[in-house]
Amino acid sequence: MQLDGTEVESIDESHYKIVSDLLPGSKGDHHFSFDYYYCMLYLINRDGSERKPPIKSVISAVLADDWLYYNLRPSSNAIRRIRAIGTSETLVYKDLSATQVTIDYVLGDWIYYRTFHPDEHNVLCRIKTDGSNQRQLFVGAGQFVHVSSDWIYYNRKTEPGTFRMRTNGTEDAPITEVFSIDGWENIWKMTESDGWLYFQGSTHKSGEKDAKSHLYRMRPDGTGLTKLTGSDFGPQLLDFIIEGDWIFFRGPSANNGWQLYRMNKNGRNLERLSNVELNDIPEHSSTTTQLS
Repeated sequence: MQLDGTEVESIDESHYKIVSDLLPGSKGDHHFSFDYYYCMLYLINRDGSERKPPIKSVISAVLADDWLYYNLRPSSNAIRRIRAIGTSETLVYKDLSATQVTIDYVLGDWIYYRTFHPDEHNVLCRIKTDGSNQRQLFVGAGQFVHVSSDWIYYNRKTEPGTFRMRTNGTEDAPITEVFSIDGWENIWKMTESDGWLYFQGSTHKSGEKDAKSHLYRMRPDGTGLTKLTGSDFGPQLLDFIIEGDWIFFRGPSANNGWQLYRMNKNGRNLERLSNVELNDIPEHSSTTTQLS
């Protein structure tokens, strides 16, 4: 459909997962896409047809500067990269002490990733794209990592809240102490636009059975925190993307399904775009993000 919800068209059902999970950063006449269910990575044409056989058993993948960074089973502790057109595959780094690596971001000359170990501790690390200068940044990282300019935003496995540090590992401090508007808060997805950080936050107040999810925005230093979605959108998770002046997101419907909505980036002019039940929102953003 168009961004205003008009001209809705159906696509070939056999290519549904491929078209709906495009990797951010895809450009030109082809895209990389990730099939979460079957863990396969595709190089496809814009119409959804495949250009080559898929890469199988993929755990995580990030596309940056015409390079695809990814890791595979069974060698899940190794980071590989390949040219976006499918040539020049190389091994970047292998962590022999880890059982698995998850690639979170590639920014400039640096890869930011987490390693998972038999004693169940997760380590947030960075390494140059050529495999040099590997360094541990934090031991005990959780499931959320976002890299924005000079800052890393992340959560910890054993502590509530969200933290940030410089990309070199310094100035590590909590940032979610500003979340007094909803009580205890955790961040699950974040993207940057026009000097604001937009994110999906999950609150779980004492005495409540389920967590509630909303969309928020704040300045990179944690000031200006604003909740953008109202009470009608909890406790469901809200996938979202930003395109131009609009936030597009998936919210719950009256039939326990999903509908597609959009609103301005300040939270105003909310409108529903879809009239049928939906699954996940396709990725379409210039921000490089984690896929697993």
